[in-house]
Amino acid sequence: MHSHPRTASDLFNSLIGRQHFQDLLTATTTGKEQFLVEFMPVAERFAMCVQDLPLAPDVFKAQGGALQAGLQSGLLAVRTCDAMIFQPKATAQERQRNDPLFRWCAYCSTLASVFLICAGQVEVVLADGEVFTFAGREPLFNAQGSFSVKWREGPSKPTEAGLLYLQTVFYPGQFAHLSPEMLALLGGSINPALATLPNETPLGRVVRTSITQVIEAQRRRDASVMLAGTPAQMLDLPASTAAQQADPVQPPSSAVATEAAKPKPEPAAIPTKLLDWVRALANIRSMDDEISISDRGIRLGRKALGFGATPKENYTALYEAKVVLDKGADFALCNRALASAYTDAKDKAIGGKA
Repeated sequence: MHSHPRTASDLFNSLIGRQHFQDLLTATTTGKEQFLVEFMPVAERFAMCVQDLPLAPDVFKAQGGALQAGLQSGLLAVRTCDAMIFQPKATAQERQRNDPLFRWCAYCSTLASVFLICAGQVEVVLADGEVFTFAGREPLFNAQGSFSVKWREGPSKPTEAGLLYLQTVFYPGQFAHLSPEMLALLGGSINPALATLPNETPLGRVVRTSITQVIEAQRRRDASVMLAGTPAQMLDLPASTAAQQADPVQPPSSAVATEAAKPKPEPAAIPTKLLDWVRALANIRSMDDEISISDRGIRLGRKALGFGATPKENYTALYEAKVVLDKGADFALCNRALASAYTDAKDKAIGGKA
């Protein structure tokens, strides 16, 4: 493969598309100004480093594969944060303050991990015959003239030199605003080996599973559609299903309308016992004041949480089912999947059971 340095904007236009960044803006829950300051510089720096390199010989192997894998995984990681509790013992105020930081850290760590995967698999030879080093001071974008790319005969182990490689991906002062605790979580979540580590943190799990899901989805596409030498189309996740969807890549555009018309299946990720519990709540009118529905999900007051068991036992069941989005001293906010089960049961309770 032969190529030449390209700007981040050019790479985004030819390999990614505008909709991806609109979807990322929505997923971050930040304003546009903050998004442009925090997330776009990370994506642009990543693009400057990986250019249109492939990712690995067995997946995302077409030109531009590393960029597509990284940005798709980053988007999924940010979306997955909505269903993850990073600090189970934190107050609602602490979560409101820290959750945006966790989304940003998840994005940074995911892109860094994908960069290290790429750096361990490819060898880049510059126009003058010199082998490019990913541990240098400058990204590949600053290379003079064209360059060629080939697979390494023996893939290196970027985990052993990850911090040295990442000096080009991260820019000076990028993490100066993070606490030592947050820095430790961020550093520990960078995982190009995609291995399940001992004492894996919630942030580490978000990063690892997001990259793994995107890679496995690409492998499934490669197995079903043999695209001879052409880059796979970059497809983004619907925001409402990022955390639960088994195949994290949206169907090809020709099938989107058909899929959208299908009735939404019951969320299999929620245990039946928990679904029965929330449906029973819908049939108890005295609980109505304890429960509210919003566009985020279902808010359960302390009295509702104490239905059928202690509040602590029910909260633990909700937490282990990964449906809790937020919690306070007297409430738990759960996702839209649980809210849907409640509202369906409430509609039947009001109109008469079918």
